[in-house]
Amino acid sequence: MRFRLQLLGYNALVLTIKSATDYNLPELKKLMKENGVYAHALATGQIYSKDHLSMGSGDEENRQACVARLCELVDLGQELDGAKLVIGTVRGCT
Repeated sequence: MRFRLQLLGYNALVLTIKSATDYNLPELKKLMKENGVYAHALATGQIYSKDHLSMGSGDEENRQACVARLCELVDLGQELDGAKLVIGTVRGCT
């Protein structure tokens, strides 16, 4: 049985994500439509906490990998009707 998120007062979600492949996009869109919600934002902290990629890394390869991952999530956000990126811990120690 699926929850009706709107009945609980929700109309939007913030998805915690570290890679554009974390979710099955067609299934995610279907579930959101069924529950009357949309993706407001993509939280990117797991890129740092799980994969240790950071925009503030002293290692250029690490920074480039981080930026590439964020660009993939920008594209995913567009697929989710303009979901924004939440840039927090992925900034690293700057």
